[in-house]
Amino acid sequence: MAERAGYDQKGDEYTVKNASFVLGVPSTYQKTAQQEPDHLIYKPSSELTNTTVVMSQPQPGTVLNIVHKPLPNHMVPALCVMICCFWPTGLFAVYFAYKTRNLELSGDYGNAKVMSDFTRKWIIATVLLGIFVGIISAIVYYAEMMNYYDNIHKN
Repeated sequence: MAERAGYDQKGDEYTVKNASFVLGVPSTYQKTAQQEPDHLIYKPSSELTNTTVVMSQPQPGTVLNIVHKPLPNHMVPALCVMICCFWPTGLFAVYFAYKTRNLELSGDYGNAKVMSDFTRKWIIATVLLGIFVGIISAIVYYAEMMNYYDNIHKN
């Protein structure tokens, strides 16, 4: 009885005595002498014909663990050129540096690489514009000073 616990066994008095226990309704759980269908009857493997059982387990294979080295997001240079060189284009550099970091953290390495390249280009553009604006400002300042000194010495 222990080997098939939970199933009705021959000589199981509890099932026979209490089969109609629920609300006094005659039990439909009585065993009948019906024949089990062929597909439910246990047959030893020697009696089975034309049966091929293929069992395989996953085999260990090569596991590719792709490790990306961190992309440069250029945040520090972007902030420096925004403060020191030319802030309007420096804001774009800071924005793209921020986007680079967010895309890399979300796992989108392709777009993060593109944003990193945009950041670098905006940093270069900001430095060049800063140098250009600085040179133009120096020329205008020098010309105004020369004009001011000429007016002072003429009077």
